[in-house]
Amino acid sequence: MNKKYVVIVSVLGLATAGSAWSACPQHAKRAIASVPSEGIGKVVIHAGPGKLVVRGTQEKTIAALGDACADSDSDLEKLQLTSRRDGDTLIIESAPDGTWHWWGGGQAWLDTEVALPSSLAVEIEDGSGDLEVVGTGATKIDDGSGDMRVTNVAGALSIRDGSGDIDVKDIRGDVKIDDDSGDIRTANVHGSVAIPEDGSGEIKIDDTEGEVRIDNDGSGAINISQVQRSVYIGQDGSGEIEIANVQGSVNIGSDGSGGIDVHDVGGDLKVGSDGSGGIRHERIRGNVQLPH
Repeated sequence: MNKKYVVIVSVLGLATAGSAWSACPQHAKRAIASVPSEGIGKVVIHAGPGKLVVRGTQEKTIAALGDACADSDSDLEKLQLTSRRDGDTLIIESAPDGTWHWWGGGQAWLDTEVALPSSLAVEIEDGSGDLEVVGTGATKIDDGSGDMRVTNVAGALSIRDGSGDIDVKDIRGDVKIDDDSGDIRTANVHGSVAIPEDGSGEIKIDDTEGEVRIDNDGSGAINISQVQRSVYIGQDGSGEIEIANVQGSVNIGSDGSGGIDVHDVGGDLKVGSDGSGGIRHERIRGNVQLPH
């Protein structure tokens, strides 16, 4: 085996899934040789179909490794990993021209893992497939579909997601999530959590040092607990709302359907309007203002 390839494997720790590859008609390894991170301030990743893993390390290099699968040799050849530098930005792409519409009804994907210094900022544009991000700097994600797990980010995290569950934990900065569908879970955020728009799916927010703000939620239960500042929910379509252990105030603009249960709040509780389901509250230290 090529020595350069051995080095990349040892850095990334990516292992081929034997069961998946055994069912794959044509497959091949793809790799980008290690690039020194000196002078690079940000890594931008454009990925198509397939699982994507982005992992921060203590190394001072950036590398990528992939497992490509396709129905034919010609399609397999189109699945490549490339990289280029633009100023202080390194751009890693699964397909140089950014299009993934070569195969008609055929199957083709490229599972990719990227390893980079944990201090670097990351921007990810991901088409489809599960996404895992661990131990990076400030991170921005635009994801089409597939479940997402983001942990241990040393900075702000911004997510725009089409569909699939989102699991966020241990973020040392503010979190912003816009989501069309799928459950959202956040835990241990050393900043604020903002959800400007959520289409459908459960929202569970636990252990937040800043404020929690949900501007518009379509459907699905909302569960918020352990917030050191205030909680604001602008408009909620349907689903139960449960809020507990908030040091600041709780303000709910309007609720369509589903019960509201609020307890152990250090500040005020205000609910503008409530459709159906009733409002229950206890141990509110400040003023309580409910709709008539």
